[in-house]
Parts: sequence; C-alpha cells; structure tokens
Amino acid sequence: MARKKGNEIWWIVGAVAAGIGLYFLQTGVGAQNNSALIPDRLEERIDRLIARLNEMFGRGWVDFGLNALRYFARTELPPPMVELIDVVTEVEMLSRRTVMSGPAKRQLAIEMMPGNTGLNL
Repeated sequence: MARKKGNEIWWIVGAVAAGIGLYFLQTGVGAQNNSALIPDRLEERIDRLIARLNEMFGRGWVDFGLNALRYFARTELPPPMVELIDVVTEVEMLSRRTVMSGPAKRQLAIEMMPGNTGLNL
C-alpha cells in the first residue's frame, strides 16, 4: 500500500519544529540566555511564557516539563539530527566565552561532528 504524499510534508515540518524546540531548550531557556538562531521577538515571548508558568506552578514543575519535552524530542528525532543540534549547541555555548567568527564556528562544528572525516568546508 502506497503512502500518501501529504503525510510526508507534515512529518518533515514536525521534525524541523522539534529540532528548533530542542535547540531552544538547550540554549535559550531563561531571560538571561539568548539563542543565536531564534529571532529575539519570538524568544522574548517564550521567555515571558516560561516566567509566567514559573509564577503559576513553581520553577521545579516547569523545569520538569521542559526536561520531558527535551527527552521526547531526543527520542522522536532521527539520531543524526540530535547529534547536529548537540554540536551546534556546544559551539554556541563555547562562542559565548570566546570570540569566534562565523566561519570559525562552522569549522569547529564540522570538526566536532561524530564521524568527521577531517574535511574542511
């Protein structure tokens, strides 16, 4: 039985959304953190929502919920996508402590990827 083509596009959209969500959960949660790949207006709205949830339910419950989302995204996304997000996150965190240009970040991410063949791009 053939698959419907319409379902494939929703799977791709869902995977991209989950990837962006996982990246945000690793880099941008909290008003003091700024995720480099997510627009500031969107990130400010999410930070306000998380702050409001913290007021309503307490930080422990919100952290528990965010950790559950992080776990779910890691189990549902393809492993290569999770590895790529992990590497991009780690490079972003390193660049907060060290001044790095865009090409330097890109080269470091390539070097850090599992299975790197040593190619310079």
